[in-house]
Amino acid sequence: MKRLFRPSVIKRIVFFIVSDILVSAFSFYLAYQLRFNFDVADRYYAVFWHAFAFLILFKVIAIALFKGYLIVWRFFGFEDAKRIFYAHVFAYGLFVLFYMTFASSWLVPFPRSVIGIDFFLSLILLGVIRSAKRFMLNSGSERNVKSALVFGANARA
Repeated sequence: MKRLFRPSVIKRIVFFIVSDILVSAFSFYLAYQLRFNFDVADRYYAVFWHAFAFLILFKVIAIALFKGYLIVWRFFGFEDAKRIFYAHVFAYGLFVLFYMTFASSWLVPFPRSVIGIDFFLSLILLGVIRSAKRFMLNSGSERNVKSALVFGANARA
């Protein structure tokens, strides 16, 4: 039983993928709601899950390609945030290309402005999820730090 709860790389990757899917579902739904001022007609929900399935597929593949699932929580930094941003640009670019070439006939009616709204919502929410653990780990560490005097150090050391 202890092995089940012991952290590992595979469990971290699975957690990131599951949390990405859940957060992306929430952001996509919220993007729909924001686009229609929280009064979405039923005909627009007809293609919701189809569009979401392709978008999440592209997003998970892009984040994996940009090594966004290999980060360490406590060391999440600007480089990791850049990788998530680039993965989002790649995934949403792929989705737009896919929509324009193949899916524009069967993803009807699909409000294209949802793509832009979801891009920003998803980017912010996924960044918050990944940086929250680092914030929590670093917020309490200042109280237990012992002072140290570094002797003989200068800018070249």
